[in-house]
Amino acid sequence: MAAAGHEPLLKKTRWCLLKRKQNLTGDQRFRLRDLLRHNLKTVRAYLLKEDFQQFWEYESPAWAGKFLTEWCRQTMRSRIEPMKKVARMLRAHRDLILNYFKAKKLFSSGIIEGLNNKAKVTMRKSYGFRTFRVTELALYHTLGKLCKRSSRAPSGSGTGRRRQTILFPVMFLSMTATLRISWPSQAVKARATRVR
Repeated sequence: MAAAGHEPLLKKTRWCLLKRKQNLTGDQRFRLRDLLRHNLKTVRAYLLKEDFQQFWEYESPAWAGKFLTEWCRQTMRSRIEPMKKVARMLRAHRDLILNYFKAKKLFSSGIIEGLNNKAKVTMRKSYGFRTFRVTELALYHTLGKLCKRSSRAPSGSGTGRRRQTILFPVMFLSMTATLRISWPSQAVKARATRVR
């Protein structure tokens, strides 16, 4: 369009299209209003995205399912390939998405995502471990919040930092094995101790 003497329409409109309407500034509202007058694929995709926001306001799984079916049908007819890809993905996971409404919007996957993140962080910290068994014990400890006790470093050790010793009880191997992690050095040493 610039070659034909027209101003580029989409220049500096990225955040106008990505933000929610209530979060737009005054200038962005005017720019979006001007942009919506044109029949561009970007504008049609924006309108489909805004239309889909109604989906989350439904209470009934049946009505939400009808809306989802209709929205996917409309999107597949839009001839916008990225939006068609989204519609195919939503159709493939339709039952799982509608579980959100069947659970009355009471459950969130945030807890599961948090546990997955803790597991990833623990796996990243355990790259230096020699066996998978030790890594597995670290996962049990982190995700299971097993016993923690702290002690002070012996006097004369130099730094005087607080030192934490964490013990992992190993019930499934033998009652005598524990794993000791010493912070802040994060050096991990496995040792066998007797149960007293």
